[in-house]
Amino acid sequence: MTAPYRRRKGPKKLHEHKGVSFRSKEEKVFATWMDTWNIEWEYEPEKFEYVLPGRRYTPDFKVTRSDGTTFMAEYKGYLRPEDRTKMVAVQQSHPDLDIRFIFGNAKKLITKGSKTTYGMWATKHGFPWAEKTIPDEWLWTAEEDNNNARV
Repeated sequence: MTAPYRRRKGPKKLHEHKGVSFRSKEEKVFATWMDTWNIEWEYEPEKFEYVLPGRRYTPDFKVTRSDGTTFMAEYKGYLRPEDRTKMVAVQQSHPDLDIRFIFGNAKKLITKGSKTTYGMWATKHGFPWAEKTIPDEWLWTAEEDNNNARV
């Protein structure tokens, strides 16, 4: 007879990269990818209150473009229903905040039996999105894009 499953006690295992502790392995891999392309980023740099006082949104990454402007990048391998609700509320509370999603699999369905994919959900709610990596056009001006495009 096997021993019953026991939930691990203690702090959640964090994933380290360059002295930063990430909440998920996917976020660490994404940060490593950004480093490979010399993309300037900060992990969970600020918090934004939304809808109800006391509720806060902490973006995964703040990404700096070549012209110094920034956007918030959410890397999602799994987009939970409560995260979808929260992101729409954050968007309503901060309409000028540029939030973009990078999905591990944008074709994944939001729930079993649904016809809506992660990408379709993001489009419906006005969030720019990409799959696995940041597209060139999110990082550079049109002139720079011609010189810096990744191959």
